[in-house]
Amino acid sequence: NTCYEPFTTAAVTASADGAHNAGAVRLMWSELAGTHRYSITRKSANSYKLTIKECVREIRNSEFSSSQTIFTPDVSDSVTASRMITEIALPSTLRSIGVSGLAGHDLVSGTLTIPQNVKTLAKNALRDMALGNSEALTVVFETGSKLRSIGESTFNNNRLKDFTLPENLETIESVAFTGVRFSFSSDPSSPGTLIIPSKVSRIGNNAFMFVEGITTVDIRSDQLRKPDGAAGSFPLGDNLFQGVTGITEIKLPQTVYNSYSSTDRSRIFGTITLKPIP
Repeated sequence: NTCYEPFTTAAVTASADGAHNAGAVRLMWSELAGTHRYSITRKSANSYKLTIKECVREIRNSEFSSSQTIFTPDVSDSVTASRMITEIALPSTLRSIGVSGLAGHDLVSGTLTIPQNVKTLAKNALRDMALGNSEALTVVFETGSKLRSIGESTFNNNRLKDFTLPENLETIESVAFTGVRFSFSSDPSSPGTLIIPSKVSRIGNNAFMFVEGITTVDIRSDQLRKPDGAAGSFPLGDNLFQGVTGITEIKLPQTVYNSYSSTDRSRIFGTITLKPIP
């Protein structure tokens, strides 16, 4: 079993008169820890692949962020993650990525596949990636992705290529994509369309502040309409696209458009042209 490693301990049997027998040995299992949870493979000089081992279910808070020094028996010296990790492979068993779990790997490129059973990307989980490359990072959600929540600042300052949100997504927290540079073709400067899937029921304040590379936003969720008589917090946060100049049109269901007043729409979308879809 690659999830656990065995250790042994003496089995102590106590009797009524206080005597005990420590002669028996009990086999027990402990969860993988430290360097047993991952491996490092040298790709070239100053370039390494980080592989999180199968059966790891959760990447812990800051566990593999660039602020950590990753030690491995496969490399003679410790690897400072922020300078040397250029590829990351995640296990099929993964369920969640904790706060800043993989943040700051600015040399990572190629494709990062988010396994099907990951339900939560926590705050800052994947921020500040691919900033030091000429090539943007392709983040792919496996077919049938169960991802429900993208946390606060999860993708901040990333360079993302051909990015598609998974169909089962329900919430996008505040500033989740602030400063992201999107590209939707082989030309990294080519703009495109970002689709908000039909199950999304909340988008937090400033979620897409200062993004680049998007010309159209296609909101397909009727669940983002303002509830009748609602006051205070709404399903759509304020200033979703603050500081964005490239978006020329936002498509959204007529029901969502009608549920917000003109003042609400101005506060949420600014001056971007809205196109209600019946």
